[in-house]
Amino acid sequence: PDAAKRQKETGDAKKDAGDASGAIEAYRAALQAFPKYAEAYEAMGEVYFSSKQFEDAVKSFQYAVQLDAGYALAWYNLGFAARKANQHATARDAYAAYLKIKPDDADGHYGYAETLRALDDRAGALKAFETYLTVAGNKPDQAKWLPKAREQIAALKAELAAAAPP
Repeated sequence: PDAAKRQKETGDAKKDAGDASGAIEAYRAALQAFPKYAEAYEAMGEVYFSSKQFEDAVKSFQYAVQLDAGYALAWYNLGFAARKANQHATARDAYAAYLKIKPDDADGHYGYAETLRALDDRAGALKAFETYLTVAGNKPDQAKWLPKAREQIAALKAELAAAAPP
């Protein structure tokens, strides 16, 4: 594990320096030294995500959560990467797992709501956006998303009312 840790640290430094291919190479070396290194898979997924290689990011995050089912960051990143890759069922499941670990995280609820919306689960999305509003409260870091969530709630309520039998 020491050699793997050193390789991961090298990968982190290369990632921070903007050297995506060098970071991936170092993370792969870390995983050769210690194949059950969830943090190396998660970090590799972040590099793939930053490079807009969303399918590869999804795979890396999936390996991380398979190795450590309690790895909240990897679950969140899996949900976000899967959304970007249009793998909405995977995203839904990842956000659900994440929210079991971090039920008070506003970003997780927003991502979950957007994912349910993409899956055309209007009732589920409505509930998730409403939960997001409750969890987000008036947190300054959520200021950009609060109006969007309110717009989605209004739209979903209108859609559900229009679809309801008379």
